[in-house]
Amino acid sequence: MNRITWLAEQFQFTYRQLAKMLHVSPSLVHLFQNDKRNLPVRNQALLDHPLFAPYPIREEMALLPEPEWEDPDKEIRILETQMRWNLLFLEKRKVSGQLDALKQRRLVLHRVLYHTRDLPFSYKGGESLIEMKWIVLKIEAREELESLTVAERRKLEKKIFLIDAEMQLMDQWLEEDKGPGSSPAEGLQGNA
Repeated sequence: MNRITWLAEQFQFTYRQLAKMLHVSPSLVHLFQNDKRNLPVRNQALLDHPLFAPYPIREEMALLPEPEWEDPDKEIRILETQMRWNLLFLEKRKVSGQLDALKQRRLVLHRVLYHTRDLPFSYKGGESLIEMKWIVLKIEAREELESLTVAERRKLEKKIFLIDAEMQLMDQWLEEDKGPGSSPAEGLQGNA
């Protein structure tokens, strides 16, 4: 295998990078790689250096152990993740409360409409003061029900789903970093 081809395949060098290393033009490197031109003697001597010699690098690297990542800011990253998890937990409780309030409000409005199903939506005259009050409540309930769209509910449900997904991912990260039994959820449950 040609040394230029090997370097390009194994190390993702471009013709420009190789040309810069060998102090020649990129077109000359391209021509040399296609066996259409020879490199000058001085450049050929650089290319003949043992560092440029092809060898089965992938097979040799497969025998090496997996590289370990150095993480000097591990403790800071864990604390930041726990803080983010706690903020998401609070946000989830807030959004869940909003969703529950939305569902409860919808139920109350349906109850008002059901309770006043025999009353008209407008005054006909001769209604008592209490009937007039219930007619007003019925009109307001219908208007509010029309304003409560499914899109609002879906938006809150989607937000809860996304928060849950992010919290699960953070739990997974923290378990990888600290070992089993160290998720912030357990810390919160222990405090409750």
